[in-house]
Amino acid sequence: MDKVINDFANMAAAIVERVILSTPGPESPHYWIMLGALLALLALLVMWLLIRMRRARTAGQKPVTDTPEITFNDVTAQAAADAQADPLRDDSPQAGSPADMPTGSVPSEGPRPAEGFKFFKKSAKGEAGSAKPVDPEDDVFLLGLEQEMLATRQLYLDGLISKEVYVMETR
Repeated sequence: MDKVINDFANMAAAIVERVILSTPGPESPHYWIMLGALLALLALLVMWLLIRMRRARTAGQKPVTDTPEITFNDVTAQAAADAQADPLRDDSPQAGSPADMPTGSVPSEGPRPAEGFKFFKKSAKGEAGSAKPVDPEDDVFLLGLEQEMLATRQLYLDGLISKEVYVMETR
């Protein structure tokens, strides 16, 4: 291995010696042209390296956008303002009124949750057969909470709020 390294070093030294001997001296006009071209190439190389380093540094940063991010509070405030401005429009799910039901049918006990969701209430300890009295305000509150969470999910899916805002609001 030492022989290979010595042979390579001797060959490289011979090449460098020939290049040095073939270059013109400082009194020749070609010398200054070659020196100027070498310095210009070095300056271009340094500029290229600086540009690459700056791009690599800014690529890791979050891009700056001109539009501000919409928060959940902004959206809910806008929805409340829209609801007050248009009282005839009602998006909340409600059970049908008795006038809308066909004769002979029994009206439902309250608003139904969205399909796929069920609310389970824990029975009080010590009461094996009796169920805790159902408070209709709890059902209304839970349905409102469910609608708010579904609205937040839709805002996230539409890309109007960021993942951090979605997680914070659903907690």
